[in-house]
Amino acid sequence: MKKLLVLSVVLLLAAGAVFGQGQRATLDIGLAMPETHVERWQRDGADLLAFAQAKGYKAEVTYGDADQGVQNRQIQDFITKGAKLLIIGSINEGIVPVVSDAKDDGVIVIAYDRLITGSDAYDYYITFDNFKVGQFQGAAIEQALDLPNTTARKYITLFAGSPTDNNANFFFDGAMSVLRPYVEKGVLQIVGPAPLSSSSPDFTRIATENWRADLAKTRMENLLNSDAQRVVLDAVLAPNDTLARAIIEALST
Repeated sequence: MKKLLVLSVVLLLAAGAVFGQGQRATLDIGLAMPETHVERWQRDGADLLAFAQAKGYKAEVTYGDADQGVQNRQIQDFITKGAKLLIIGSINEGIVPVVSDAKDDGVIVIAYDRLITGSDAYDYYITFDNFKVGQFQGAAIEQALDLPNTTARKYITLFAGSPTDNNANFFFDGAMSVLRPYVEKGVLQIVGPAPLSSSSPDFTRIATENWRADLAKTRMENLLNSDAQRVVLDAVLAPNDTLARAIIEALST
């Protein structure tokens, strides 16, 4: 519901740009989602497309296959078709040249959920409070392990999202703002790489390229065959459902 409310406001803001042309373009709105292997992007793309079309806009959605070059070509095609509004879930900083082109052409650019880093060539940035999301994740582990009251040491391993996605930093830092005090007290012990913030050099060792479930599963399997075989893990920090399902699959085999 919040997502559709936000889009409704965005469409209202963009209406002047879209309809203020003497002649309608072949496309009003281009929706550039980053990938399909993370289910939420499929849902978001379909929902945003249906909502825009229901409001009478000519809209198209594309998915970038987690390849910024592919997404750039898709966005350039939207611009060529005359789109006056682009809603973009970017993949990495390689998007900068094409959003700069869009700005030069007077296209309204909305960074959707993922911040476009390395450029200010966008008009709006729409996202959740991702640090708070991470805090909820950390609090769920805190509650499940009863960390405020336990006297027995608990063991956890850490996963993070894609190193090219700014949100991954916020998720992790939010979670560790809850869990870090227990690590420092010795109540919670990290198995495997142990960064306490996204700025730690070890963060890259727990990051999951392009949020790929297969990489998370493989890393969990490798961990179980090495460090984790010495202890019984009590929890795994996973930043989204896609990675969590892959980790659960590894733990179940």
